[in-house]
Amino acid sequence: MRFLIITALAAVANSASLTGFHVIACTYCNWFPTTTSACGNLWWKGDGWCDDVNNFAACDWDGGDCCHNCGNDWNVYCQICECLDPNVNDTTVTPCPTTTTTAGIPCPDDCTDDSHGSCDLATGTCTCVLGFKGDNCAVSDCSEGYGGTACCTSSNQCAMGEGDCDADDDCTGSLKCGQANGLHDNCDNSLGFPSNYDCCYEPEATGCADGTDGECCEGVTQCGIGEGDCDSDAGCIGSLKCGSNNCDTSLGFGPSWDCCYDDGYTPEVTGCADGSDGSCCTTSNLCGIGDGDCDSDDQCQDDLLCGSNNCDTSLGFGPNWDCCE
Repeated sequence: MRFLIITALAAVANSASLTGFHVIACTYCNWFPTTTSACGNLWWKGDGWCDDVNNFAACDWDGGDCCHNCGNDWNVYCQICECLDPNVNDTTVTPCPTTTTTAGIPCPDDCTDDSHGSCDLATGTCTCVLGFKGDNCAVSDCSEGYGGTACCTSSNQCAMGEGDCDADDDCTGSLKCGQANGLHDNCDNSLGFPSNYDCCYEPEATGCADGTDGECCEGVTQCGIGEGDCDSDAGCIGSLKCGSNNCDTSLGFGPSWDCCYDDGYTPEVTGCADGSDGSCCTTSNLCGIGDGDCDSDDQCQDDLLCGSNNCDTSLGFGPNWDCCE
């Protein structure tokens, strides 16, 4: 404002007669320092800027402009710029409001490493991509079902119970991936995993991996991939199949031994695994291993057979129910 007024007067002076300028200037004489006013410049009193020429008692300490001024650039027109009013102290004034600038708050240095997160400059926090968590998004998080279908990889190997994995290389140490070993869709749905996710698991030691036992994959001992000797698919874990003369002889198996393998087939969910339907297995709804109740072999998948009073009663089946095996 001050600059604009002085500029305007200067422009008038350049275009007016000396007499005319004198009249205009005198009309606004109280805008500029005078010796007749109580203030060095009455117009500047209380305008929001501190003026040394007004900063004394007779001018009411420049109208308070020099004391606890919260305005922007309050001290651009003064040199001393001190609060000289003896009646003003820290207990008589309201503190200036503080403002916090949220833009540009830095995130942890490694927030965006490997594209695991994006920095929210408004809050200074990382927004993690699926599969990662923590203040800097550096912690792999494939344990709660929201990590996505590509959460476990060979470069981000998962622990037991984590998923989704596609191969054993996606799991740490000796762990296996359900998808590659006949245990498709083996993640714990109660943790939030979708029903078709595969998780890393610790395989049980069957003792059937070195050809020392020709009757190894029988009874309660179901074999994993490459283990034998099996006689039928029922001797293999999950959806694995029993092969024919396919065992690795370099491991000690005989040339005519049969080992379990994965043919890539994922059995469909039949709804016959919990004993809730006594007529569940039909020729149009073929049951898998342990499903029931079946009435004949042609109600079981592939070369499975319909057993007799063999369903697992702990799952809800009746004692006389027949399941595919």
